[in-house]
Amino acid sequence: MSHQNKTSCFFSSLRTPVIFIFTACALSISTASTAASGILSLQTSFDSGDSTSNFIDLSVAVSKETNLFLGTGNTSSSESSPGANDALDLDYRNIGISHRFTDTFTLGLNGSTTEQGRDISSRIIDLSMTWSGDQWSFLLRPEFRKLELLFTPNFGPQRIIDINSTGIGTSLGYLGKENWEFFVTYNQYKYDRNVRRLNIPFVINRISASALTIASSVKDYGVKIDVTRLYAESDITASYGQSKSAVDGSLLNVSNISANFYQFDPVAIGVAIGIIDSGLDDASYYASLNLSYAW
Repeated sequence: MSHQNKTSCFFSSLRTPVIFIFTACALSISTASTAASGILSLQTSFDSGDSTSNFIDLSVAVSKETNLFLGTGNTSSSESSPGANDALDLDYRNIGISHRFTDTFTLGLNGSTTEQGRDISSRIIDLSMTWSGDQWSFLLRPEFRKLELLFTPNFGPQRIIDINSTGIGTSLGYLGKENWEFFVTYNQYKYDRNVRRLNIPFVINRISASALTIASSVKDYGVKIDVTRLYAESDITASYGQSKSAVDGSLLNVSNISANFYQFDPVAIGVAIGIIDSGLDDASYYASLNLSYAW
């Protein structure tokens, strides 16, 4: 690890757990309206940093215009930070609802939690507003997040570090070229406290390695580009994204290629491979497999 100052670059050296790459994939079903009565999706993923994630997501049409979404999952890793004896074991829950008010406008509400015992608690509520037409689509997604990290001082009782944030996400899609789709997504976040203080030795040495890993995902902004080629019974998407840490200002780059296959209707198969690179450490790699059943 080529750091000039190992402590100040601690957050940059932490690998982003695979849950933060694939949670968006697992939730993407909740932002779309489907003609099917229901979709059950199973996803497993792993990365070269020795973390694995497993998700189960269910979409049920409660009416012609309204869908209900439920999801659960876990991310685990036996690899912890140097000198630490704890490992990542995050439990994830999600519930959401969407309603299509017109042919061009859909409104969704989603809530999710990510927890690991008393060490970590992350709760997110977001509202999605989607306008779609024949050639263009636009998504606006405000969100509120409450993050709690367990802090253990040398003397005195344990206490909770509370971090509240608000965020806004936008996505613009162009669908006007036959058999092609183009999307650009941007997210920006603000925090109610100076999160850069999480990167000082006094804090680093007194919260668990798993909590540090979650804290390393606290972002200033993120941007992503997706290009999809559509075929009769499949599609292929190439993606590139970059995010900036709100803790230490480091940049994280994620490149991804994914494909979906619909030849086995009502079963769909999705695969993805990607690379995560911070420029400060060796790049890590990840892969996923998704199976969906529609009825």
